[in-house]
Amino acid sequence: MSVLGSIRVHSGSFGEGTDSQFAGTSFIMKKRGYFFSRESIPASQVSSFEVLAAGEQTSMKGAAAYGVLGGVTLGPLGALAGAFLGGRTHQVLFRIKFRDGRGAVCSADFADVSKMLAVLPPKVAA
Repeated sequence: MSVLGSIRVHSGSFGEGTDSQFAGTSFIMKKRGYFFSRESIPASQVSSFEVLAAGEQTSMKGAAAYGVLGGVTLGPLGALAGAFLGGRTHQVLFRIKFRDGRGAVCSADFADVSKMLAVLPPKVAA
């Protein structure tokens, strides 16, 4: 089973955008100022992890795709239901700090944040 999640960096010590990831027990963070360069930081190096906000986010592209799929399979009512229900994700905004002093404000899917919390040191995840 692969434990791989996408992390969007909003601000901080690492490159902003969706180029960072969480893989198993490491954070793979994009280096600031570099296009392809990444740095792997073990979860054991996390000094603090704070959830700032959580909420639902709707992707218009996802809603449109589900609407088309629903329309093809179930007709007009399926299109309406697909457009209404499709493309929703539960996002979590969090602040992460590492033992070397670097940190970032990031967001990720709720399921990915749950995987991160599961491997953090006990005092950090509490």
